Amino acid sequence: MAKKGKKKKQSKGKKTNHHIIPSSRGGSDLPDNIARIDRYRHDLYHQLFVNKTPREILRFLYKKHWCGKGLRGHELALYNKLFNNRSPQEVINYLVSDFWKNQSRWIVGINL
Repeated sequence: MAKKGKKKKQSKGKKTNHHIIPSSRGGSDLPDNIARIDRYRHDLYHQLFVNKTPREILRFLYKKHWCGKGLRGHELALYNKLFNNRSPQEVINYLVSDFWKNQSRWIVGINL
């Protein structure tokens, strides 16, 4: 267990490429699909959202957490680590600004 904690501390602050549309889902390696994110937050993001697209993430949060029964257990712990008790609107703003490169085009016209 000590190794895990040490690894997390070492990865904080180091940047990695984040594919906005995951490469496993057809996302490109072009600059408009890549955001530079610190590795720790990137790991949390993918543990919670796996390889969902931005639209799928918003639907997931809306249906399962914000308007549903809520996240539980491991999912809730990851959500709290990543979003630090932000309101739903603050979570959306955070995702758009930090993970989706201020490109609201990823979520325009979404039907929650």
